[in-house]
Amino acid sequence: MSVVFNGPGICLVCSTPINSIHFGIDACRACSSFFKRAKLSGKRYPCRQGGGGKCPITRGDNFVCRRCRYDKCVAAGMVYEGLMRPAKRITQETSLKAVTFQEQSSSQSILGRIAREYKSFIDRRRKKEQIVISTSEATERVPHPTEEIYCANFDCTIPTIYIAVAETWNFFKDVFPSLLKHSADDQNELFRSYLPKMQILEGFYRTSRIFGRFDQFIMCSALICVNMRLPDEWLPLSEGGENRNSLVQSIQLFINDQMEMVIPSLERTQMNDTEMHAILALMLCDSGSSSENLLASLDAIRSEVIRDLRRYYIEEMGLTDYSMRLGNLMSLCHTLREGTCLFQECFRMQVSIFDLYTKETKLKEIFM
Repeated sequence: MSVVFNGPGICLVCSTPINSIHFGIDACRACSSFFKRAKLSGKRYPCRQGGGGKCPITRGDNFVCRRCRYDKCVAAGMVYEGLMRPAKRITQETSLKAVTFQEQSSSQSILGRIAREYKSFIDRRRKKEQIVISTSEATERVPHPTEEIYCANFDCTIPTIYIAVAETWNFFKDVFPSLLKHSADDQNELFRSYLPKMQILEGFYRTSRIFGRFDQFIMCSALICVNMRLPDEWLPLSEGGENRNSLVQSIQLFINDQMEMVIPSLERTQMNDTEMHAILALMLCDSGSSSENLLASLDAIRSEVIRDLRRYYIEEMGLTDYSMRLGNLMSLCHTLREGTCLFQECFRMQVSIFDLYTKETKLKEIFM
C-alpha cells in the first residue's frame, strides 16, 4: 500500500523528490517497483564494482548497479509482503492514525528494548571498570562537573576492552535473540563485524554527549578517555621499543583519520538517544554475510527498527518529513563500516609491525 502525503519528500533510495510512501518508507514508485521485481525473482545481483557496495544510485543513471540499488532499498527499511495496491490519498491526520495503529500491533518496541538493555549494558561496564581503575595507580581522573571520567593508560585500557567485548556479547544476545538460532560460525562472524562498529559509535557519541566537542578528550570506554593533547602518555615506555615514537604517531594518525571520517557524519545526524539506539541495530544489519538465512533475519530486524523509528518521528517528534534524518542515519551506518575497516588495518599494523599486544592472543583473535 502507498500512502500519499500533502508535502514533498525525498526517496531514500535514489533521492528523487516524492510525495508518497511505498513499502513502508519514503520511496519513489520506480524504486519500489524495482524492489518488488527483485523480491519476486529471487535473484542476487552482482555489484558492478565487484562488491564494493559504493555504486551511485541516482535517477537517470543508465548504468545504475542493481545490487547496490537493492541493498539500499533493504537498508532504508523497504519491505515487500504481497501484491502492490493502488495508492490511497489520505490526509496527514488519517495517515498518522494509520501508522499509529500499525505500530501498536507490535507487542514490544524494539527501540524500547534496546534502550533498556543499553542502560544495563553501560551500568555493568561502569561497575567492572571501576574495579579495574581502583587497582591502577597511574590513572588520573578528568575534571568534569557531572561525569566520572579517567584518562587512559595501557595497563587499564586492555582490561576494559575485554569488559566491553564480554558485555557487548551479552547485549547482542539480549537485544537480538532471533540471531541465536543461527550457527555459531554465523553468530561469531556477525559479532566480530559488529563489535568495532559499536565501539567506534559509542566512543564518538559519548564524547559528544559528555564533552560537547572533540578538541581534547575522546571516550574509549564507559569511564575511560584518551587525551589527544598528550599522545606520549598513551603507551608505557616499555611498548614499541626503539620504534615507540613511530607507533605513537601511527595511533595518532589513526585517531585523526577516524575523527575526520566519523565526526562530520555524526554531526549531520544531530542524533538523539532514541536514534542512537536505532543505529545500534541498523549498523548490525549492515552486514556483508553470504548466509541467506542470516540476511533474512537481519532484514526482519531492520524492518522492525525502521517501523519503530517512523512511529517515533511522527508521534514523538511531530515530523511529517523525516527522510533527511533517516537518510543521515543510514549514511552514518556506512561511515561506521568504513571506520571499522580503518580500525582493522590499524590494529593489524600495530600487531605485525610494532609487536603490540604480544600477549593478548584473545584480543588478536577478536579484531584480526
